[in-house]
Amino acid sequence: KGILALVRAGITGEPMPLPTEFSMEEAFRQIQRHQIPGLAFEGALRCGVPKTHPVMQQLFRIYCMDVQYSQRQMDAVRTLCEAFEEQGIDYMCMKGCNLKPLYPKHELRRMGDADILIRDEQYPMIKKIITKLGYREDVGADHTYTWKSDALYLELHKRPIPKESADLYAYFSDGWSRTHLCEGHRYEQTAEDEYIYVFVHYAKHYRLGGIGLRHAADLWVYKKANPDLDETYLMNELEKMNLGVFYTNVQRMLSVWFEDAPEDDVSDFITETVFNSGAFGTSDVIR
Repeated sequence: KGILALVRAGITGEPMPLPTEFSMEEAFRQIQRHQIPGLAFEGALRCGVPKTHPVMQQLFRIYCMDVQYSQRQMDAVRTLCEAFEEQGIDYMCMKGCNLKPLYPKHELRRMGDADILIRDEQYPMIKKIITKLGYREDVGADHTYTWKSDALYLELHKRPIPKESADLYAYFSDGWSRTHLCEGHRYEQTAEDEYIYVFVHYAKHYRLGGIGLRHAADLWVYKKANPDLDETYLMNELEKMNLGVFYTNVQRMLSVWFEDAPEDDVSDFITETVFNSGAFGTSDVIR
């Protein structure tokens, strides 16, 4: 509950009471496991933890590095998108690229890699572009081509979901049918369809090996940034993947975390699963 109070305060800017038995020393391991040092630091400040506390000093050092790395990541994404525009490459940024700007400061939301949907038939041209930008090819997966540079780990998605997740893949297929052209060669989803994808990614991790606090917080942050989401549409679409009940239960958990709703056995169970998972789960899963 103390860690959740830090996360909530870090996102909302509102001070939260910490449990009397709360220990920053004991919380530090979980903060690291869930990759939320910036949120924890900002939240702890608002909750009255002094900057001079030894754990706060550790968190601040990590946070400073996150600020620098986050800026390099986002600059690299912008450069990449500009290159795609110049060369006529269709693309759509997904997940962390779009979620980071929804937080009070983009560096509060760590991004392990940048996910961009591309058209597979344009990949030969894309390879030339990103090679010129200094990227080095890495081991890919069923649904991604993976490249890295000093500034960015890049996953170019052939499709949003791997074929191994057959029920979810059947809904998304190549992903382009649920997009619309925004401007130039940049595509977007509606807010509802983007939220569905973010939630399905969360559900995929949850059932395969677990998912952490950062990705759970994304769900709440996205809805706060898009308060007019069509809930009927969300439920109808998620029901097509048999995720309706899970969606209801996760929303219940988030209302406990961020809106002072009373706990119940289901919210406690999902919360415990999330805390036990770490940032990307307890096992190696396809991302």
